[in-house]
Amino acid sequence: MMRTLKEIKELVKEGKGNLICSVKEPLLNIELDHVIVDELHLLLRVMDVMLDNIITEFIDWDKDDDFEKTSSQPKGLHLQKLVREIKSCGVGFDVWEVRNPADNKGTGKYDFTSLFGNDKKKVLTLLPEKLSTVLHENTCTEVTKIWVDFRSIYNEINTWSHDKSADTFWNKTKSWLQVFVSLREKRAGYEKKRVTPYMHVLYAHVPFFLNTYKCLKTFTGQGVEKNNDTAWNVVHQKSNHHDSVGDIL
Repeated sequence: MMRTLKEIKELVKEGKGNLICSVKEPLLNIELDHVIVDELHLLLRVMDVMLDNIITEFIDWDKDDDFEKTSSQPKGLHLQKLVREIKSCGVGFDVWEVRNPADNKGTGKYDFTSLFGNDKKKVLTLLPEKLSTVLHENTCTEVTKIWVDFRSIYNEINTWSHDKSADTFWNKTKSWLQVFVSLREKRAGYEKKRVTPYMHVLYAHVPFFLNTYKCLKTFTGQGVEKNNDTAWNVVHQKSNHHDSVGDIL
């Protein structure tokens, strides 16, 4: 079922009725098996989902526990405990309720600190073992396993060697996804619709890349990402905004 550049161009000529929705020809003539996923963004985007899920779990947990508390009793204790555990990994992190700009009242929606690559690596390395002390007992094993197994999968991508089996890796990612969606009846955020394109790529395409190119680290975008972080810091902290591009250069 592998698509090719030639197939896409032929489907464009058929119009909008084709099955894979090819509307216009690609701008660049690069075969699809030469478009390699960036392992750094794979980490960032998958961890976004995992972090969002456990934060949602603790917010819902606090809502249940705080419902009958009086105004003088402390609230949000479970979420505070989770934030402390994440901060103990050596990163700056917080969760807050989004406010309505018109009246500054809470919207019931929450956001959390967006972590850069190195910070997310710290969290992935240190947090899984800490989760067992703060998660709901009835899903603690599965949620912890999702984190531990993803850490193992990501480390394997970065230490891949020629003698390893892509089939074994494929089975590992398949099992990881199965555990993820198995929680859909117990916890919010684990439904099949929450399996993002990056999670699909990890399962359906990364094994092919590892088998074909023997390494994904060669194609990492960390250098570009670091350059972007540096430019961002210049614009927001060291620039007068009259000539931000010149300041960056």
